[in-house]
Amino acid sequence: VSGLAIHEKLHVIHSQPLYRWQKSEEVWELARTPAEKKLLHNIANIIEDEYIERQLQKTCAGYVHYIESCKEHYFAKSKVDEIDLNSFTELVNTLLLLVRYPSKLDADRRKKHGKHIRVFMAELKKGIDSRTNTIQCIKNIYTYLLKQAKEMAGDRDITDEDMDSIHD
Repeated sequence: VSGLAIHEKLHVIHSQPLYRWQKSEEVWELARTPAEKKLLHNIANIIEDEYIERQLQKTCAGYVHYIESCKEHYFAKSKVDEIDLNSFTELVNTLLLLVRYPSKLDADRRKKHGKHIRVFMAELKKGIDSRTNTIQCIKNIYTYLLKQAKEMAGDRDITDEDMDSIHD
């Protein structure tokens, strides 16, 4: 619980620039439909969570173990690989695990999503170093995942139900 409280406090301290960006005209042009906005929000949240927690290492390193315990509680014991997901949701979960708890990426997932993981890693390499880099990283990964979603959907439109399954 302490780790979760610290994490949320880190949002209060560090996330205002991201919130302002998310309300900007640029975001409205980038993500036009409710489904696209939801995808962008989810990607931003994944990357922002890692960014804010890295700030704790710089300012109050003694509290990092609370964050690590919290992440272990939510990720190490999760059954993410046992849930039947559509291909795109599985890809978004791969991003989540890569950013938040890389040790949970098993060999099957690494093999299946190797190409995507390399793209994500290229973006994340400097994407969590600064606020400017974080926002650029979010935009680039969003654009990449949106392209993947459209390719996976083929002729079919991406529906709000598809995005709801990602959110769940």
